[in-house]
Amino acid sequence: MGPSIVNARVRAAKELSYNNILDASAALECVKALTRLDDARVGACVVKHTNPCGLALARDAKTAITQAIAGDPLAAYGGILALNRNIDAAAAQTIIETGPFFEVVIAPEIDDAGAQVLQGKWKNIRMLSVGNKTPSSARKLESKSIPGGVLVQDRNVRTPQPSEWTHAAGPTPDEQTLRDAAFLVCAVRALSSNAIAIGGRTGEDGVRLFGGGAGQMDRVAACRHAIAKAQQALASCDAPVAASDAFFPFPDGPELLIDAGVKTIVHPGGSMRDQQTLDLCNARAVTCLTTGVRHFRH
Repeated sequence: MGPSIVNARVRAAKELSYNNILDASAALECVKALTRLDDARVGACVVKHTNPCGLALARDAKTAITQAIAGDPLAAYGGILALNRNIDAAAAQTIIETGPFFEVVIAPEIDDAGAQVLQGKWKNIRMLSVGNKTPSSARKLESKSIPGGVLVQDRNVRTPQPSEWTHAAGPTPDEQTLRDAAFLVCAVRALSSNAIAIGGRTGEDGVRLFGGGAGQMDRVAACRHAIAKAQQALASCDAPVAASDAFFPFPDGPELLIDAGVKTIVHPGGSMRDQQTLDLCNARAVTCLTTGVRHFRH
């Protein structure tokens, strides 16, 4: 399984609540997914109510932390921050200078100096050191209780593989676009379905989530929510990418994304009306990539 909240070393002035543990686990799983995708860069995640409201990959911890918080500073307040690098005094200083109050901070290790900086700012913060345990190759399962029983399924931990995707419409994507799209697939997989994630590159070697639409009853509403959250960042990005956790049943959602400035759309494909979405992307010179893999998270 690798690092887990269950086995974490906890420093806390207050006991972890039920919701703290659920949110902390979601944040940790998100940064573990980023590590599997690209272990050369630093991954940071901010979670609120089990959904990432901020997510970033960058060349250093300071940039990753600031970019993840920038994903949704308002939603980040009272949330959970997870990092896939150790937190020392410098990283802790970035957190307290950049972020709002965090209930929980998670990292492989939080050293004494880093812990002192964090507790000097927020005396009730919970800090979790989860270690760098190598994941096992055993089958990974997850369970969810329902009245009278338990549902069990395989965990969704497969790393996105752009080499296996289909370039279905629009301009041919370059390697950077494919890397950005893989990052957004990791983001949308972590959001509650129906889900849309919009993001893109930030500077020379970074990518972040601009906005997510999560837990919506229809995909058009998910698009609208993601666009509303991402609006400011969309205006300053040359090549925004949007990922959907399932196919678009109609081209209305993609049209909203394209009108908002999205240049690449990645989704599983498989709708009876896929061609309508592909025709729209071709007409608007927007790249469309299909993955063949859905990611409903309930």
